[in-house]
Amino acid sequence: MSLFDRFVQVVRVNLNNVVREAEDPEKTIETMIEKLDEQLFCQRQSIAGAIALQKRTERQSKQHQAQAEEWHRRAKLVLVQQQEQLAKEYLRQRQSHQEQAQLLDTQIVAQLKVISQLKEQLRLLEIKVAEMKLKKDLYIAKARFATTAQALAQLNNNDVLDKIEQKILAIEAEAELHFDPLEAKFKDLEVNHHIETDEIKRLRAEIENI
Repeated sequence: MSLFDRFVQVVRVNLNNVVREAEDPEKTIETMIEKLDEQLFCQRQSIAGAIALQKRTERQSKQHQAQAEEWHRRAKLVLVQQQEQLAKEYLRQRQSHQEQAQLLDTQIVAQLKVISQLKEQLRLLEIKVAEMKLKKDLYIAKARFATTAQALAQLNNNDVLDKIEQKILAIEAEAELHFDPLEAKFKDLEVNHHIETDEIKRLRAEIENI
């Protein structure tokens, strides 16, 4: 295996590290789901606030209606007592409360329309969040596949690999230029000479001891 082949093998072994350095798809999708959940919470709060306002408007309308009925009752009483001017004043009070009640009733109609729209938006958002949660694993798998494919595409870029190979070949060629075969052979002879000299001395010592 050449130096270049070993280099490519190392790069491919570390491909997972390259992928992990990219944006984590699972974290991205989890963040999206968290934001959608936050929108759900805000939407529910908006609906609760709108309903509370509508209920308060209804109470105010009923209070004006009750006041109008009360002024109408008083007007009849004083009219029976021949107090026509006072009866007219009471009827004006009644009319004022009736107008306020009608105005509030108009607001109630508009508020109910807004509440209906908010509820529909909430329903669609809940469907979207549920769909995201159900397909989360699928989205993560697709995102990881895309990231891996991108990393592989970069790894298989022939222009990049060709440049790397040329650089490695140049380093190998330079190393071969500095290699002297005669010097290496001389070093081998020196080693063999030392071995033979040591063996001769050992044999002579054995002979002398006989």
